Amino acid sequence: MKIVLFYDNEMYVEKWKCIMDCLLDQDSTTVTYTSLIDHYKTEDTFFSLFLLTPQQAASMPLIEKVKALMKSGAHEKSMLFIINDKDQVSLEEREVITTEICKTLKKYILSPEILWTSSHGYHLYQTFKKNHEDKGLKRELRYTYWNTEGEPLTLQDMMENQEMSLVIEDSGIPALTEFIENRMILFPQRAKRRDPSKKHVLLLGDNRLIRDALAEQDNLVIHKVETFNQLEQEAMPHDLILIVTSHEQVELLDYEKLNSFSSVTVLIDGGNQRNVWEIHSDEASQLTVKHPYLKFIEVCSYYLECLKLKKTPKELIEDPFIVIRGQHGFPIYKVEVSDWDEALLNESGIPNVIKAIS
Repeated sequence: MKIVLFYDNEMYVEKWKCIMDCLLDQDSTTVTYTSLIDHYKTEDTFFSLFLLTPQQAASMPLIEKVKALMKSGAHEKSMLFIINDKDQVSLEEREVITTEICKTLKKYILSPEILWTSSHGYHLYQTFKKNHEDKGLKRELRYTYWNTEGEPLTLQDMMENQEMSLVIEDSGIPALTEFIENRMILFPQRAKRRDPSKKHVLLLGDNRLIRDALAEQDNLVIHKVETFNQLEQEAMPHDLILIVTSHEQVELLDYEKLNSFSSVTVLIDGGNQRNVWEIHSDEASQLTVKHPYLKFIEVCSYYLECLKLKKTPKELIEDPFIVIRGQHGFPIYKVEVSDWDEALLNESGIPNVIKAIS
């Protein structure tokens, strides 16, 4: 995984290098540090962390960089906006600055992820862990902690009240760690959206045969999604969503949730039990009437399995689950099939899916 940390103040860099080195596994993650005003190839694959000062958080260089990233196809959830020096800003000021950033970025990002941090507070806590009697801690005058009532407390107050655990929590670094682990490492595909010429398809349903068949299309990028919750987190406004389900389970889908997405196609898989035209005459046609805002397409993964296993014409002819239709839609004698690969692909329903989403 690659992270690019864009900063607006070089004064932050060395301290944040130490923080990132402590948070990340250096063998699996690399971090590049670059100024917001410097050119960076936004088409590359990476997650973006924007390290900002409160006074100039909503700056023009930030807007230009975000605009370039979104234009290159970046997923908006591959970005995190970190506002540092939290300990120098009151609760009311934070709210004003956060609102201003959201207002500035709303043209490009609907709900920007914003995290307030205090690298200074993190450093003080690490010093305290090593030596509770450190002389520098006793002389510290800059750090301020605002409690829930908005009252400012000094580092001396926190040590005397034995509340140093609140300092590390208030630093925002534990929240940053959680973001990296749960929003980046678990979702590596978010960093891979760098080709706006291709359509991104979120595929929910554990069917590798269908996924591999769709992934062969040059104009599609297929993203595997494990759960509805992940689908809700991953989906962007222009994404295509495919739900793969069996004909036995199709009625059990949560259609209320599905209707909340803009472009959903449900693939009803007959497996080796029902052929495409059987599903079309039953489930698909009825469901289309009940849920007019969704598309329903019949597929049959068993035909894809036969393709993948490269079954011989003799095996296919003897297989009672394989039925091939002619140009008029009626079953033909299988000995008449001249191109089995084409016939199996057509009967799988995949060409209809590609036509619908391309």
